[in-house]
Amino acid sequence: MAVANMPVASTETLPDGMKRVHFATTPKMSTYLYFLAIGDFDRISTKSDGTEVGVVVNRGDAEKARVALAEASRLLHYYNDYFGVPFPLPKPDLIVAPGAITGGSMENWGAIFYSQDELLFDPARSTEADRQLVFEVVSHEMAHQWFGDLVTMAWWDDLWLNEGFARWMQTKAADAMHPEWEMGLQALAIAERGKQADAKPSTHPILRCGRVHHRAAGQHSWAGALASGAAAAERGYRGRRGPLDRSGSSAAQRAGSVVLDAQTWD
Repeated sequence: MAVANMPVASTETLPDGMKRVHFATTPKMSTYLYFLAIGDFDRISTKSDGTEVGVVVNRGDAEKARVALAEASRLLHYYNDYFGVPFPLPKPDLIVAPGAITGGSMENWGAIFYSQDELLFDPARSTEADRQLVFEVVSHEMAHQWFGDLVTMAWWDDLWLNEGFARWMQTKAADAMHPEWEMGLQALAIAERGKQADAKPSTHPILRCGRVHHRAAGQHSWAGALASGAAAAERGYRGRRGPLDRSGSSAAQRAGSVVLDAQTWD
């Protein structure tokens, strides 16, 4: 099976027995969100607000994808309503890697990539904590389908806001859909980790002009403390409805931990 950002448009069999797969054309999008996978996969799917939602897994793991599929379907409806903009692609697929990937997951538009330990849920073995983890990573990456994919930062120095907002949304969605988990309280631990890094003398402001030249540096810029701080900033901002400009410095600093250990830039 071949999977990409868009659905398969057509398939043709070549003289040598191989297949050529044509995908529908994507909307204009950032190239870092492009995805293509070929493998021995199973796919299960459902409909949400008229859009097909799928989970693609290694053959034989379909039953372990049921929890992720159910949550993704509900999340698509929740985000359609919250953002006021329906999901713009024909489908989102949640695709399981045959193992682990760097960072745990990646928000490719319409083809979200996950480490298998973060998406599969085995009813016979998995715990309630595993169920919550599945929801967290699905809700985080699906939030990116709007904030990060449909709307993308101008450059990597704003990746902190991209990730911070998605982290904030994963908690907001959990509180709305699974209030019994009290994820808002659990999220306090994230902010506290950011504050611990913020207390170091080596911290610096969110934006350091001229220091981020490529994606790898941008990833370092939001890792750990900064993503925690950005999520805290979003919580503070949404609570006050106060201004948050591009620099984010004043609003974010009032909200809590917003600076990064300089060692992550090295």
